[in-house]
Order: sequence, then C-alpha cells, then structure tokens
Amino acid sequence: MKIFKQFLDMLQKRKWLAIVLGITVVCALCAGGYFGWQEYQRRQTSQFAMEKLREALSPPNPRELAAMVDFHSLANELAKAIVRHFSFYMQGDDQERNISRMLQTALLRRFREGPPPSKTPVNEETSEVKALQEDLQILPTNFVEQMLNTMTLRENGPGAALLSVKIENSQLKKTFTLIFNMQKTPDGWIIRNIANSNEVAGQMAEAMLARHNRLREVYLEKNANTAKKMNELLPILSCSADAGLIGNGKFLVMTVHVLARNKGNIQVNNFSADIRILGKDGSEIEQRFLNTAKPVGPGEDFNHRWAFELDSQAPLAQKLLMGIPLQCRASWQTLGLNNRQVWHIEEVPNPDRICPLEGHDHPEGFCFTPVFLPEKK
Repeated sequence: MKIFKQFLDMLQKRKWLAIVLGITVVCALCAGGYFGWQEYQRRQTSQFAMEKLREALSPPNPRELAAMVDFHSLANELAKAIVRHFSFYMQGDDQERNISRMLQTALLRRFREGPPPSKTPVNEETSEVKALQEDLQILPTNFVEQMLNTMTLRENGPGAALLSVKIENSQLKKTFTLIFNMQKTPDGWIIRNIANSNEVAGQMAEAMLARHNRLREVYLEKNANTAKKMNELLPILSCSADAGLIGNGKFLVMTVHVLARNKGNIQVNNFSADIRILGKDGSEIEQRFLNTAKPVGPGEDFNHRWAFELDSQAPLAQKLLMGIPLQCRASWQTLGLNNRQVWHIEEVPNPDRICPLEGHDHPEGFCFTPVFLPEKK
C-alpha cells in the first residue's frame, strides 16, 4: 500500500509539473507569436526599408540596391527634367533614353567607387582659379557618404513615403535636396523616382551659370592686377594713328605709333599691344593686336611704329579714310620680361553669350563644361 501511495503522489506531482510546463510552452508560443508579429509588422514599415537601404549603401551593394530602387524609372523621370533645362544636351533621336542610360551608368560608377582620395592643400592665391577650371563633377565623389549622413524619412499617406537626402556640391557651392518617392509593393518598399527632379535640374542650371559667372569675375580681377603691373612697369605715354593714300590712290598706308617708358628695374624683351583705331567721332573702326620683340631696359623708351598697306577700295580702307583724323587707344596685352616671366591679359569667358559650337543653342556658360561637350568620334 505504501508503494502504491508513493506512486500516486508521483503522478500527482508530475500532473502539476505537466500543467506548469504546458502553461510555460503556451506563454512562450504566445510571446513568440506576438514578437514575431511585431517583427513582421516592423519589416513592413518604410522605416525598416530605410534601414535596409542604409545597409545596402554601407558599402554600396549594387545587387541589393537594384532590389530596392527602380533605377530605370528614376533615371527616366530625371532625364525628362534634364531635357527641360538642358535641351541641347545629347540632342538627337532617343535623347531622353540616352540621358537615362548615362544617368544609370553614372550612379553605378559612384556606387562602385571607394571613398574619395584625401585632398592635397593648394596655394590660396590660385586655389579658386584652379577650382573653377576643374572639370565639373555633377555627382560628388562622396555622394554615397552624404546620402548616409543626411537621410531622413516621412510618411506620405498609406503605402507611400518620402525619403530625403542633402547633397552638397562644393564645386557649385550649392546643397541640393533630393526627395525620393517610396511606394509599398507586395515585394517590399521600392524607390520609384525623385519627386523634385524638375526643381533640382533647374537649380543645377542656375548654379552652373553662377559658377561660370564667378570664373568670369576671377579672370577680370586677375587681368586688372596684371594690367596694373604692366602699366607700372611700362606706362604708355602716347598712341597715335594716321592713314594716307599712296601709289596714285590705289593703296592706303595706316601707321600706328606707340611710345612708352620702362620705369621698372627689369628689361622687357617682347611686346603685344591691344590697339583700338577710332574715327574723328570717337567710334571704333578697327582693333588690332600688334607685336614686336626688342630689348627695352630700365629707364629706356619703347618707341615703335607699325605700318600696314591696304587696298584703298577695301571696306576697312574706306572706313579709315572717312574717319580721318584718326585716334588711337593702346593697352598692353602681353609683356615678356628678361627674367622669363610673361605677363598676359587672358581672354575672359562670357557665360551670357551664345555658345559658338554647332548645334549648341545655349549660353556659353554651359559650352565648355566637359559633361556637355559632344563626344569625339
């Protein structure tokens, strides 16, 4: 009897143990289900999609990015905006499609590149000129890094969100805000396009022209400093011009006389002068760049005449004859010094002019930007 009683007690204890174990298992399953459901719900959110995008960008994984970004649709929309503001770019058949392909290639290249190389310090005096003359990079080398550092998200209705990043282009001195449309699909969240692509393209056009305007200002400042140095070293004392008929009136001879004095302490060997010939009413008749080479030491005079023979019936000869007495204005274009220095007035770019390249009906500011130049065949 005693053994039987012990057996019943053991069964009773195990019954309670089974109940406790059962309750524990049920609780665990409920908790697991609850947290599993919570995790499932979290994975359906746009916030989770942004986290996955960050992972795909750290470092960039083209395959994972292709599953989260509709590059084809994004590039097509952006290509349309580019055509609106840069209608000359890649003109011809399939313009938008060709630009779209170019954009996808450029994005892929940025994603595959490593971190940007460290910048080497440059001389402050010439750094701005060099920076403005550098080939323009539309997508900065640290494009991906900037995306990761500035990425923000906000909901935009059921199954929609807006992902924003700020991209600073140091060459254009402009920060662009890119707003990406995100949509929820059965396969997850997908980035479809840039919601403000037209605005960004317009800002890009304005910033590029502003960059060329600044380059123009830098050239003007540099030329002003060069002209000041030349005028201090070799001030022009006088410029005169005359014209007369010879050979029974068949020919006209125009002469230009420039007198200057070396007031510096270095010899000048080569000269190029910008000569403007004016009529008696002050209107400009002719501009010529006249050159000569001869040593003019400190304290010596540059005293030089140029003579030109023209057909008296030529349009220029007729204008000169009608303008007599002639006036002359002269300024130095180039001076070659004895210490091997060459001071030169550089041609100033004018972003407001129309580009001279064939088929490029747009401001000169875009004309010599490498990304817009026609490909060499």
